[in-house]
Amino acid sequence: MLKVKQVIENVRYFSIGKYLIYKDKQKNVCYNNNQIYKKVNDDLTQYGDNLFFNYENDLKIINLIDNTINTIQDKVIINVLPKYIEKSILIDENNNLYLFDKITFNKTELLFRDYDWGYIYIHGNIFFIDIKKRIILYSLKKSSTIWYFDLSILGMWQLDYETQKRAIEVKQFIGVYNGMFWVYLNSNEIIGIDIEKGKLCYRISTIKQKKLKGETKFSAEKKGYQLYGCRYILDENRGKIIGLFGDLFYEIDINGKPKVIAYGLKNEFEKKGVVWSDIEISEIHGNLLYFFNYNQLIFAVLNVETKQITYVSEKIEVSESSDVFTQLKDLQVSEDKVYVLDSAGTLWIFEKGGCGNG
Repeated sequence: MLKVKQVIENVRYFSIGKYLIYKDKQKNVCYNNNQIYKKVNDDLTQYGDNLFFNYENDLKIINLIDNTINTIQDKVIINVLPKYIEKSILIDENNNLYLFDKITFNKTELLFRDYDWGYIYIHGNIFFIDIKKRIILYSLKKSSTIWYFDLSILGMWQLDYETQKRAIEVKQFIGVYNGMFWVYLNSNEIIGIDIEKGKLCYRISTIKQKKLKGETKFSAEKKGYQLYGCRYILDENRGKIIGLFGDLFYEIDINGKPKVIAYGLKNEFEKKGVVWSDIEISEIHGNLLYFFNYNQLIFAVLNVETKQITYVSEKIEVSESSDVFTQLKDLQVSEDKVYVLDSAGTLWIFEKGGCGNG
């Protein structure tokens, strides 16, 4: 059983990286239980020993070792992405997308004008941008666009009960593996795009009923089971894309031509007392997938190899009142801790150990 190590009240948002940083309900930024900045509206981004956030249209960078503060007075509406070595991406007040150097704190390169706040995924020296219903591959080394993929070539889509068709759009960038860029779409499909040529190679829309192993609460449609709208995770260690929607576990082997299997975990959920609805997955560590049920107020661990739930937490004793229904809001996992934030603003910190062994 994981034990509660620490409880922090009045938390609005938290970030774990090298440090635990959180923002309280008054929007003050806190570190080591001390307030380090007041009234911050936007999200926080950690990179190494530095913390980045927007404040009154300036970019603030706090060094968490010596608490020194740098300010970029450039009216920056900021979306900092810390994945590319010493550079990030920022968006200015005119929606121009720039590269930003974390050493000099300067804009280094204008990438795109009139950016409309789509998805961005960085992979080494290249990154993918979702902009105006197109996926663009941009090379940082060449400082140029390599290709773009127009989503309109995929056609339109609609739900069975709808009369009007919709445009296909990006819902999630999943990641890069084996020369392919994998994307989940609002049409409940996953596509694989060749990163060298920008060509569509794979389009996965349903899982045939005969490919289901086990039992599920869901009924198959005519073509099979849809790739329902959950978060999909790239398991790079095994070369698989995984997802969990209710008691339906998806596993797509992408080491070659995609092999798609669905596992019905109805019996496993019932045996371990986990309610199948209201499930959100967090992240994978080794073979262990962490997920939570936001209404049941528990989190659990699924071994993706055995398809068995190896740990279920006790119900988290959230604060309740007659006019407020408290749910679990977020779960993040470090090497030695599990962090759970509820909607009442309490951050629960659990010490890991033994959750893979039941």
